[in-house]
Amino acid sequence: MTERAAARTVRHEGHWFDIIALFVMGATWGLQPALVKAVVEGGIDEVTGLTVTLAGVAVVFILTLVVRGKLFQVNSWYLRFFAISGALGYLGPLLVAFAVAEHISAGLLTLIGSTTPVFTVLLAFAVGIERVTARTFLAVAFGCFAALFVLLPENALPNPEMVGWAMLAFAIPLFYSFDNVYIAWAWPKELDALQAAAGEVVVATLLLLPFCLLRMDAQTFDGSLTRGWPIIIALVLATAVEVYLFFYVIRARGAVFASFGSFVTIFAGFLWGYLLFDEQPTVWIWASVGLFCVALGLVIKPARAEQWDQP
Repeated sequence: MTERAAARTVRHEGHWFDIIALFVMGATWGLQPALVKAVVEGGIDEVTGLTVTLAGVAVVFILTLVVRGKLFQVNSWYLRFFAISGALGYLGPLLVAFAVAEHISAGLLTLIGSTTPVFTVLLAFAVGIERVTARTFLAVAFGCFAALFVLLPENALPNPEMVGWAMLAFAIPLFYSFDNVYIAWAWPKELDALQAAAGEVVVATLLLLPFCLLRMDAQTFDGSLTRGWPIIIALVLATAVEVYLFFYVIRARGAVFASFGSFVTIFAGFLWGYLLFDEQPTVWIWASVGLFCVALGLVIKPARAEQWDQP
């Protein structure tokens, strides 16, 4: 663990609350694709939808900061932190997703995205911001096998031409991994989870705005935003919960633990499918859930994790 990170670490005791937070974060993250699909099918461009969503989340966070009396003055160090984390967490993955979306399936893209914990563990180990043990690597391995069980059979590459695009898609989990590790390493200690989340979302919205304006046309404001406001509000609220808990979990338990939210998201998607569309889970899904439980048990068993103050 680096001197810089160690200076901000203390013993954290909210063990079960952190686990619940991880699951809620993954569940809300898993709900977002369905909401995004509904927004897009309503005639709203993906970039416009994301920008509007983040702007709504920014409003929610700022109002919450006002109510709680936690508005803060932005300095150059904070601005750099927000800009880098916003670029790594939103702008970079979005650009890569648009580049590969027409060449590989959504399922394969999800499978590739589920490798985020692998890269996060490797980066955390290389940088030294967390204590990474053989147990951690084993947990990641079980998580990856769990994802492979349910995603690989239907998303294998049908032809060699997709290999290059699939390799490019691995930039998405790389971006997320760098974002996880960078946030854990560079987090300004004066900011709590809500303040950090608010700052990143505001700056990420500003980063996406030029791309949103470039893709806009006369149909963007043909009433789609007005007609789809209930879904957009639901997406804003789900995203606000997910983003806040992401920052909370990173501060409470570290980048590696937070990265396991990508595994939770996969199974949350199946849960939402069962609850909303009565989609019955297969034996492979149940086997995958068992593997994931083993992975989570390995990564959360230590009761004395050296992490940051509670937000």
